[in-house]
Amino acid sequence: MNNNPVTSAAQLAQKHEEKIKECRETTIEKLVISLCVEAEYLTKQDVQERSRRYQWVLKITEYCLDATSLEDVVEGEPVVPLTYSNCDKLIAEKQRKARSIVTIIAKEIVRGLPAYQS
Repeated sequence: MNNNPVTSAAQLAQKHEEKIKECRETTIEKLVISLCVEAEYLTKQDVQERSRRYQWVLKITEYCLDATSLEDVVEGEPVVPLTYSNCDKLIAEKQRKARSIVTIIAKEIVRGLPAYQS
């Protein structure tokens, strides 16, 4: 184990930078797509080819994020700057929002079902 304080500080700084980078790169859109693939609503091929279904999911996600932003402004939610200490909290919030959006997507799919005809 290396006890050199300079090396340890450099390693710690690198670890912090990697965590902040991960937080920045973890987007709600990516999380929503991942959940849709996990649920088998989208396939990896849909994502690669940017299929119509994939584009629809992205559009719904965009609308939901716009609505959330408007609600945050009205409710006076402060913009929280990204720091090492709040990365986990921000990622958890992104995951919560992604799950909410997938719930909305599911409801839209059900709403679009054709009426039963006998």
